[in-house]
Amino acid sequence: MISGQPATYVITISNKGDGTCNPTITVTDMLGSGLSFSSAGGPGVVCGAVAQTVTCTSNNPLGPGQSLQIQINVTVKIDPGKEARNCATVKNPNDVNLTNNEACITTVVGKK
Repeated sequence: MISGQPATYVITISNKGDGTCNPTITVTDMLGSGLSFSSAGGPGVVCGAVAQTVTCTSNNPLGPGQSLQIQINVTVKIDPGKEARNCATVKNPNDVNLTNNEACITTVVGKK
């Protein structure tokens, strides 16, 4: 991740249960300060952003062992040497294990 340059976060949602995730899978991604939203999407996924909150939804069923990837494209507006933090949460109304639905990553920003 380089200051002043575009960057991409790839979020992988995996169904680790024994039932199908259906109907809607919703991913909420809180972009850290200094990350500017550019675009987002994935196969069968619709995304939009308001300020630092990116919300993506998929109405496609996700069977046991299947995965779905979402790409979130940003522009890095953070000084080199500082940290960029990004967190994503996934929700599905039929999810019975809520302990594995959030992930965060912190990256040190480099310079050109």
